[in-house]
Amino acid sequence: MRLMTCLAVLPFQPAALCLAVLGAVVPAAAHEFWIAPDRHLVEPGTEIALEVLVGEMLAGEGWTPEPSQLTRYALVQGQTEVPVADPRVAPPDGLSSVVLETTGSLLRFSVWQDFVDYVTFEGLDDIPDLHRELGLPETGFTEAYFRNARALIQTGPVREDDRDAPTGMPFDIVADANPHGLQAGDMLPVRLLWMGDPLPDHPLAVFSTDAAGEVRRLLLRSDADGRLEVPLQSGRMLLNSVELLPARAGVGAEWISVWSSLSFEVP
Repeated sequence: MRLMTCLAVLPFQPAALCLAVLGAVVPAAAHEFWIAPDRHLVEPGTEIALEVLVGEMLAGEGWTPEPSQLTRYALVQGQTEVPVADPRVAPPDGLSSVVLETTGSLLRFSVWQDFVDYVTFEGLDDIPDLHRELGLPETGFTEAYFRNARALIQTGPVREDDRDAPTGMPFDIVADANPHGLQAGDMLPVRLLWMGDPLPDHPLAVFSTDAAGEVRRLLLRSDADGRLEVPLQSGRMLLNSVELLPARAGVGAEWISVWSSLSFEVP
């Protein structure tokens, strides 16, 4: 399945890649990347401030992109898409999403166990064996990674037709119910879409904060139709997943990864 995936459809420009050197810890690319508006639930006519974070366990540092690092940054509702040119935006009434897609960056692995730890942590347990089956080197190899991120914004009361929908990102996490109309203890139906098609038997990390204020990470897997149910907690939540594929010869990397995240808030 992984070997048959067409790499040509990715927004990949090898000449635009920047190189990061792996140290002795789990690579920085393994950190979550998400859009963190100051509010997910807003009153009509209200502006919100957007921030992009890179970190782990819902704690991150701000990331301010250069234009060359983005292929898409927009506020999307249905078929309407407005480019985000300022960190403050006024979302339309109803459910909308902020969508961000990056260009690629390179990460070089110098220690085999770091790569094994990283992919195992993300639930991609088959990757080390596949790496060896492909005859790839165990040191000095490279991953080219891209990031897809979305944040759901609810403006005004939740309406019956306020529904999330795919946005055309290479790797999309789609909520099949509006989480802003649910509550803690409910289950949120979610779909994983790779190039618009369901992604079966694939890991999804769920980050939430429990009643004691402790951040929890739960690793789930999609079913044969790319669907799964996420248990909800009050407050901000983050869904995160990565698809990792062997790169074609001549790309300049052994692996291609696309990271996807979806952030929202449960009342």
